[in-house]
Amino acid sequence: MKKICAIVILIIIALTTPKVFAICNDKELIDAAQKITINFEEDTDYEITVTDSAGKQMKSIVERSYAYILNFTPYNENLLVGAKENLNDTLTTAVYDEYIKKLYIGSSIHYSPKKYTIYIYSKNINSCYGELLRTIEYTVPAFNEFSLSTFCKENPDVKECGMTYDSSGLDEKKIDKLIKTASVKNLPAKERLLNNLAKYWYFILIPILLISIYYSVKIHIYKKKVSKI
Repeated sequence: MKKICAIVILIIIALTTPKVFAICNDKELIDAAQKITINFEEDTDYEITVTDSAGKQMKSIVERSYAYILNFTPYNENLLVGAKENLNDTLTTAVYDEYIKKLYIGSSIHYSPKKYTIYIYSKNINSCYGELLRTIEYTVPAFNEFSLSTFCKENPDVKECGMTYDSSGLDEKKIDKLIKTASVKNLPAKERLLNNLAKYWYFILIPILLISIYYSVKIHIYKKKVSKI
């Protein structure tokens, strides 16, 4: 549930940059390509009605397959939409789902930003078939699962607790170090001082010992001189 809420917030942050590469002269197709928008949505379970072998209708739940989907609207049967991402150079073709009435590409959770290049082609066999009509650069921010932790709720100002922080390199060792550092910072001033004294006692004690030895020697030499007079 926490992940779902976080993904919903990420929807607001996703970035789109359109580009036009139209050689086709079919104004209707070009306009249709220009009207396509991308909606970043959480993927959800949905209900369908199926008919069994006896002709009886019943409800069935189709479980979600992805963390989120990129939904391309409005749907146009004369356009083909494909996408490449920076994390995987394979071209993925958007699929139209008759039940939910959406043309979409799905993705699992990713912990570093994912940049898509969306390609819109004509698939009208009578006009500009196979021609590229438009490209769109679209960025989905990273999802930082660590941001949902108790530590991050108590320390929201820590950089690594940002929801869109690139956490792909955030391992257990780094997290432990973060927690220890923050724990010391959150101590009251007196306790923090005592903690530092306990941690760096040798840096304080050694100079004091050296100074004490120096003056002890000086005093000893002085007393010897005085005793000879």
